[in-house]
Amino acid sequence: MFAKNKYKTLLGAALIGLLLTSCYDPTQKAEEPTEGWVNNNTNIEYAPQMYHSEAYDPMSQILDTTAGLLYFKGEIHDTTGVGEFYNSNRYNPNRMNMRVPAANTIKRGNMPYSIEKEDWATAQKNLPPQGFFASMPVLNEDGSSTTTLTKEELKEAKALYLRFCAHCHGEKGNGESALNEKGIGAPAYGPHAYKPIGHLFHVITYGKGRMGAHASQLSQEERWKIAAYVQQLQEKLK
Repeated sequence: MFAKNKYKTLLGAALIGLLLTSCYDPTQKAEEPTEGWVNNNTNIEYAPQMYHSEAYDPMSQILDTTAGLLYFKGEIHDTTGVGEFYNSNRYNPNRMNMRVPAANTIKRGNMPYSIEKEDWATAQKNLPPQGFFASMPVLNEDGSSTTTLTKEELKEAKALYLRFCAHCHGEKGNGESALNEKGIGAPAYGPHAYKPIGHLFHVITYGKGRMGAHASQLSQEERWKIAAYVQQLQEKLK
């Protein structure tokens, strides 16, 4: 039994050794790469085509034009002179794979808020961009606005309100909060303080009175959701 297991161990070791040496080409010598991250002659890559991207890849840019050249018996065997793993864009400055965005480029879906701080008349009529809510808010003839939130939107908007607003305005928007008891003066959202959604968004963005601006803390979509939730509280306090 011992001898049988011994032969199995030796046979297994021989197979592993054969597998490891099958990737080795004795005509190539391991050299330090002169440029880029890929060493063509290390003889340690098995099926490199499986994990070397042929497309432009900004996260692993290979600058060495000889990366992946085909060798045969130690001689370059490639008519193009450019290795298959070279993936830099020779037509861009510094062979970058991606262009630097043009000056003043705006990220898609992130149009900056352009209404000036003191322009309340325009802010009153402002509505959120398409796509922020399942149902688009409506501006009524009397200057008020109506916003219908889905169950999921209401849940998310409430969570944002409780995190950023309730400590001053109260969980129900009625001004009952520990900070208000200390005289901070945060207003309640009763009928006397009813404002359209555009006005509420404007206040959250720029701040007003003792309330600071929240534009750096909340995205536009989050600010609109809080404004929509405040409208829900206003309706309950009428």
